[in-house]
Amino acid sequence: MNKKDIEQKINQEYKANTPDLLSKIEGSCKEIEQISAPITVKKPKNKLLFAFKQIAMLAACLVLFISGISIGVFIKKSPNTTPNNDIDTHIYLDVNPSLELQLNSDNKVVSCVAGNTDAEKILEGINLSGTDMNTAISAIVGSMYVNGYLTTDSNSILVSVDSSSEARDEELLVKVTEKINKVFEKTQMNCSIIAQNVAPDEELRERARENGISVGKMHLIDKMIDKIDSFKEDDRQSLSNMSIKELNLMYSQAPSGGEHDPFGKDISTGEVGGFLSEEEAFEALIASLEMNKEDVKSYSVNLALDLASPNKKMSYSIKLELENGERFYQIDCLTGEIIDPSMAPPPPFDKDEQPPRQNSK
Repeated sequence: MNKKDIEQKINQEYKANTPDLLSKIEGSCKEIEQISAPITVKKPKNKLLFAFKQIAMLAACLVLFISGISIGVFIKKSPNTTPNNDIDTHIYLDVNPSLELQLNSDNKVVSCVAGNTDAEKILEGINLSGTDMNTAISAIVGSMYVNGYLTTDSNSILVSVDSSSEARDEELLVKVTEKINKVFEKTQMNCSIIAQNVAPDEELRERARENGISVGKMHLIDKMIDKIDSFKEDDRQSLSNMSIKELNLMYSQAPSGGEHDPFGKDISTGEVGGFLSEEEAFEALIASLEMNKEDVKSYSVNLALDLASPNKKMSYSIKLELENGERFYQIDCLTGEIIDPSMAPPPPFDKDEQPPRQNSK
């Protein structure tokens, strides 16, 4: 399935979940004396946005002739905002872009808020007001894909849910995760998703504002600082500057379990794209050293961090057990290039060290 197929799939789902207002509005407009011809809607070139722009244009007609029409839910008073609906749930989606969906208790979109300029681009020409949650998720994720924010090498999504109850949180985490995966089920791409519940207080919101990130991303960083001993409070800004993709790799390497595991209720699916796997990292190192695999008795690979270095923040620490002793190397997670060959190991990522892998000869 290519981009065109995904666009058509989202378009079809949007239409299936959107009332047919065209005939009602055209009929009402014909009764107005000033209108001498039926209103026509020109189809924009971008098929993905056609359904959304059609609704937006029809909503404008409603505003002009509201006295004769009583369909209030799609009146467009402000972008992506539906009036007179109580907000029950907040769903934060971070890739980058960063967006917030606000839902009522029926899982209908009350409003969709862009958290940054990238998100504004994603929502351009799209009015999600009044649509159901599944349609909104499909449209947003599909738009991220079409606009190049979601790719095979950058496939990480952070989903954060804040609703009226813990049980509803857990239900929506499952539903949103399944919906995102369903959008890409027939493509060559799989998303790597972290889904978490969050109950933001004013302190959390303030820290998010200070660091210029979403509430969901700030909550994830809080949990990582709490869980990983090598992270300190002073690292909050450095972690805030990291991408969801980078945070996801650290998340996937973090220790799990424990009585008060802050990651315990999270849902994590898919492999993080864009980085070498541990096996690929080992093979890249062997190739760079011009060694034979047979020379290595066993090896272990651990994530190493240097938050003080803007260019080399993340790397793999690889320990090779050779006939004449152990050697430690640090290589780039993206390229496999050796960063700092050394007989002394670099500071490892704070997790239980992996047991050595026996090299198959």
